Amino acid sequence: MKINLWREWVDDINQDGQPSLEEYWSNSMFSPANLSSSFGSYTYVLDDSEAPVGSLVYGFISGSDSAGNILVGGGGGTLGDELFVYQVKSDGSPQILTGDITWNNSGVMWLNPDVEYELILPFNEPNGISDINYIILDLAEFTDNDGMRIVWNSSESRCESNGYNLVILSCNIYSRNSYFGPFNSELEFRIKFKIKWSYLIEESYIHEPSIEIIDRAGYSSIMTLPQLRWRFSNQIWIDSNDLELTTEIGSKIDNNVYVLPDNLIGIRGSFSFSRTGTQVLTPINVEMAIGFNKQVNFTNEGYFFFELYTPSLPGNYPLSINLVDLNKEIFDTNNMLTTWIVVDNQAPKIEQISSPRPDISLSREEIENLVIDFKIKETIKLIPDSIVVHWSINSVGENPGDYLISDVIENLDFEDPIAGTYSISVLFQLNERLNDLPIDEELIFNLWIEGSDASGNLISDEDNSESSPFESWLILPYQPMLVISDITYSKYGGISVGDPIKVVVTVENNGNADAETNLTVFVKTADGEYMISMEPIIVNVNSKSSVALDWAPSETGVQWIEVRWNDEYLGEGSLVSVLEPESSLFSSVGGSTTIFAGIFILIIITISLLFILYGGEEEYFEEYYEEDDGDEEIIIPKSKVEISKLPPLPPPPKINPVIMNPEPIIKTTPIENNTSVRQWTDEKGYTWRIEGNNPAKWWDGKSWKEV
Repeated sequence: MKINLWREWVDDINQDGQPSLEEYWSNSMFSPANLSSSFGSYTYVLDDSEAPVGSLVYGFISGSDSAGNILVGGGGGTLGDELFVYQVKSDGSPQILTGDITWNNSGVMWLNPDVEYELILPFNEPNGISDINYIILDLAEFTDNDGMRIVWNSSESRCESNGYNLVILSCNIYSRNSYFGPFNSELEFRIKFKIKWSYLIEESYIHEPSIEIIDRAGYSSIMTLPQLRWRFSNQIWIDSNDLELTTEIGSKIDNNVYVLPDNLIGIRGSFSFSRTGTQVLTPINVEMAIGFNKQVNFTNEGYFFFELYTPSLPGNYPLSINLVDLNKEIFDTNNMLTTWIVVDNQAPKIEQISSPRPDISLSREEIENLVIDFKIKETIKLIPDSIVVHWSINSVGENPGDYLISDVIENLDFEDPIAGTYSISVLFQLNERLNDLPIDEELIFNLWIEGSDASGNLISDEDNSESSPFESWLILPYQPMLVISDITYSKYGGISVGDPIKVVVTVENNGNADAETNLTVFVKTADGEYMISMEPIIVNVNSKSSVALDWAPSETGVQWIEVRWNDEYLGEGSLVSVLEPESSLFSSVGGSTTIFAGIFILIIITISLLFILYGGEEEYFEEYYEEDDGDEEIIIPKSKVEISKLPPLPPPPKINPVIMNPEPIIKTTPIENNTSVRQWTDEKGYTWRIEGNNPAKWWDGKSWKEV
């Protein structure tokens, strides 16, 4: 038998660090003493004392027996077929690198049952993996029966546990770099494991792992691992945020589910460990109940799914969850929010529209930016996003469905409900839409409202639809609006029957359309009224126009002008008092004011001259006659002339509008009959009074005087 060796420090002719067939050298081995035996030991002693530290030696054996049979299993000269390899190096202890050992989290690690965990423990072995004999990892302080010890041995290259609380998934030694050979010193111990549900220990107890590595020579390295301290928790729960409840009709808001009676609810969720949030993949038998409706099912890949019908009666029902097979103490319900199933069969109701009032008409200006306020009654929960306000405009007499324009308004602003009543205000900006409507006809503005509560109860569409709106308002066409601005007379006092008076009526158009119309003018008396004129007038929007007419009173008494438009009262002028024509001496002189004044002055001058001439001892009057061009004779009576103390007659005041002046201090005599009395003070401070159909009187400071 021959031994074939490749010594790196001697035989590496091409200096490539690897052996080749021609680089091996052969030498005979020492034969056993009994060659006839079926078993024998061949030996060879190699002196490698001069080899550099770290040098490698490759070898294989070749030969045959006396019959010429070639040795089998002795290896070969091709790289990888060698029988053995060894390295020239002194023995050393393994070194554990604790700085790189971690659970990949900060603080104390929580471990849960049936969850896969992996630990990587780096170390250095000077003589390579072939020198490792055992690795012992204690996950907790060692006891004979806790089952927390894991042992790796080189003979089987696998791990075993000392109890029944661990499930070892994988366990081996690996290289920490790209090179892996029998003499690689940079190694790491990797292990994957699970802790069984049978492991029971208080959550407050903290475990501290340790590791020991033993080589073939018996040298070892042991180290505690405080950075791997851990605690165990088997408490599970259901995170309310991950609990999904679905229904075809209804909604989930926070931890409440609003549904209709006898409605099917889908419930989906998963269990997780309360300390870590890690999902529980172990199949769990779960009982789910709503009221008296119950169902039992297993979790699948960590999730559960149930379908339950809601109770028939309205009310609030808690969602009940129980574990059938597991210890109920591991189900942590203290930190779970209760999910309530709210069964509601009452639909929201539109209580009223508070503005505008249903019985009013709207102008075109009012609907440009129309605000409608209404209230909705809902005692459980209203869905604001579901409220949709529909509106349409159609011609008067047409079906609401045959509208001219329509639209919807969504995303409304809600106030907080008061006693279950929601107040809603909606702005309709229709100014740009009015151009599509006829301006000279009446229209109808229709309103209906859709929406639902959280349970899916819909607002009733009875008398609340497109064809039958909840409320409608009349929209007025563009039209003028005339108001009296002023009514003036050419004179206000000294008016006799038949005297001509110029009346000027001024009106203003406050509407939204020009007016081309007629004003009807009446004379109002104590006995009745009569029309004196119908005057055409054109008044543009926001403008004033006037008409002038002649009026000659035909009877005595208090009278005034009243103006009407389209048989509707517009306003009235000031009251005037009309007297009978005078029949005095001066009335024969054509009634001329100028002649009257001249004659009156002439008489005063004559009387003054006579008084001066005769010294005023006695009154002297002489009859004289004077003829004018018309051969009329004026007779001066032989009587004493007294000058009236009447004040200058001011024009009577305007009755409309009424001017609020302080009342004069006048002692009035109460009137015991039912005769109507009108009293006022004009702009010059004179106080006037009319009793019944009697002529007007004025107050001279002491008593009432007739005009």
